[in-house]
Amino acid sequence: MKNTDNFNDILPNELSQADIDMAHQYFDDSNPEEFHLWGIKCKTNLEYNGRKYKMLIDKRDSDELIMISLGYATGASTRSLAQACFIRDYINPEATLILNLNSTGKDTFMNYSKAERQQIRRGALEPAIGRLATALEFAGKPKNLTMLGISLGAKTMLEFASSEACPPAAVAIFGSPSVIDRSLPGLVYDFAWSGYHYDKAIKSNFKDHDSPLAIDVRPKSTPLGAFNYARSLIHPDNLAMASAICNESTVGSIEKIANKGGSVVHSWGDLDTVSPDQANIDIFNKFKKELRYSGRRLNGVGHSAGHFYLLMGLLTRYARDLKRRNDKINFHPVNKITELIYHKKAK
Repeated sequence: MKNTDNFNDILPNELSQADIDMAHQYFDDSNPEEFHLWGIKCKTNLEYNGRKYKMLIDKRDSDELIMISLGYATGASTRSLAQACFIRDYINPEATLILNLNSTGKDTFMNYSKAERQQIRRGALEPAIGRLATALEFAGKPKNLTMLGISLGAKTMLEFASSEACPPAAVAIFGSPSVIDRSLPGLVYDFAWSGYHYDKAIKSNFKDHDSPLAIDVRPKSTPLGAFNYARSLIHPDNLAMASAICNESTVGSIEKIANKGGSVVHSWGDLDTVSPDQANIDIFNKFKKELRYSGRRLNGVGHSAGHFYLLMGLLTRYARDLKRRNDKINFHPVNKITELIYHKKAK
């Protein structure tokens, strides 16, 4: 990053100062209590495979749904709630929102059984996919589905979007760990070095750094906070997911999503240790001619850029718009005629 408190040099000519000013106003005017009350109101009890679990579902009378899954051990904190609400409001304030959270030291959201955890450790995410599918069914299966996955959430969203349980979706991912094969100790080591510009990423969301929300989301080092965070890190649900993201699975998921009529905006920071630059470049080179794919390399940032809420909202909106453009192309009369000719020749 250059000497700036904002990340407005990440996507030149695309992330405008007007966007940044709007986001600053949104967060500077917000109060932490609003998000806490929203989280309580939207906490929804669901059941899958005989196990009760929870997700945050803000159901609206809309044909659009936005589903968000965040990083490792992320629970219902002020940061995660504010980020999800802003991204939904930035894209479409009338859309239904599903926020998929991880189990923490305070709250068990996923509540996987021992057998399900073993399944996840082997890389089979059916327990997570089934829970997301159940939540989608509860929300009424809106016509248009847009998804954002950050870090671990990128793996989760790609797996769900590429599964038979999910309709064609617009998917934005940032910092997916599942772009290379590595050991669990290697993954832990890479995460340990992933805090590049974390404080700056958080500060970039605010102009008034003394506003109530800015103070509340500021990283704090307290004995209780450290204890609860440690409990979250070693929660059995999260440890199972950690094993699942040690293997490359991004390429296959992108292929399946594109083939079924979805779209993927794949983004990463060139300084990221969790989602290495060269591995992402290789994926980009494989798909760069695919109409339903867009790769975005963010210069000068690492894994912490996932905490720049406006940037994540912008990437999510790109994914939605990319799918809409391609859907219009596919339904164009000329393409329908071409398709008919192709099938006639095939016979």
